Amino acid sequence: MIEAPDGGGRVNKKDIGAALFLLAIGGIGLYKALLLPLGDLRAPDTAFMPVLLCGLLLTLALVLLVRAVWGRHEPAAPAAGDTFAEHGRKKLLLVVLSFVAYCFLLDPLGYIIATALVIVIVARLMRCGWAETVAMALICAIGSYFLIVKYLKGPLPSGLLPF
Repeated sequence: MIEAPDGGGRVNKKDIGAALFLLAIGGIGLYKALLLPLGDLRAPDTAFMPVLLCGLLLTLALVLLVRAVWGRHEPAAPAAGDTFAEHGRKKLLLVVLSFVAYCFLLDPLGYIIATALVIVIVARLMRCGWAETVAMALICAIGSYFLIVKYLKGPLPSGLLPF
């Protein structure tokens, strides 16, 4: 690490390298996507999603770059008994298994129930409280269902629910 330009911290070279790499990937992707027809919100064309995703990638890469250069980088001490070596691999495996189960449960349970279940599993692994976990799962699952089915007219499995 080297000193930041404002003298208030240290610059993280790895974050700067990652940010520059992501900026390059996002820039190239955005350039290539803009060569395709874009469309609009009501009738998106081929380049619509790639432009949105590359724009998001560029924005997040810029945030990372700014934080790497001007943010303070104090090494955080890991919480006792919660290091990645001890629990991280187990949590990662549980998240991957929950997504595999999601693939098999999507048709029989339906989109809303299966999606809410996966959100609950992942949020609980992140140690979110039960109230916020259930609220987040219901809002995300029901909200995305109605957005996709009602607004975008896309088919999703209803499963056990009547709608």
